[in-house]
Amino acid sequence: MAVSIVRWLPGRCSCYAIESNGIVLPEHFVEGVAQKFPRDAERLAKFLERLRCETHIRPHQLRSELPNEGVYAMYDHKPMGGQYNPVRLLCSYVSDSNRILLVGGGFYKRKTQPIQQDVEAMEQARLLVNVVRELHQRIDAGEIQVEGSELLPRFSDSLQF
Repeated sequence: MAVSIVRWLPGRCSCYAIESNGIVLPEHFVEGVAQKFPRDAERLAKFLERLRCETHIRPHQLRSELPNEGVYAMYDHKPMGGQYNPVRLLCSYVSDSNRILLVGGGFYKRKTQPIQQDVEAMEQARLLVNVVRELHQRIDAGEIQVEGSELLPRFSDSLQF
């Protein structure tokens, strides 16, 4: 499987996305949601737009899904001004920056079902964990530099995994 990291939503705070076999995972998920549940997709898009304009992304703006792994879910929830939205995008902070999130795939959250009981969501979470772990190793080794809300690769293949 060919996996890379691409700049997805630039801004004061940026979202980078996992691209797998030519498919930008969060974009693919949001497009699918828009076809079936346009209101949920619109609310998620508004949430993402608000995050891009923030000075930094606080953990309370996200929902911790796998705390020991640093995996969060992005969704429009009550602290951000919306009603319950079952659409989730999985994400993780990059390095020690609170201005960059790496975003993977998404899932529908049932109110009573934890992520651990959703096989597809857990596959997406594991992929995110593995890519983030490798990304952090490359940042620590100096192959990728974090500057503001940008990842600056030192080599042309630094964001390919």
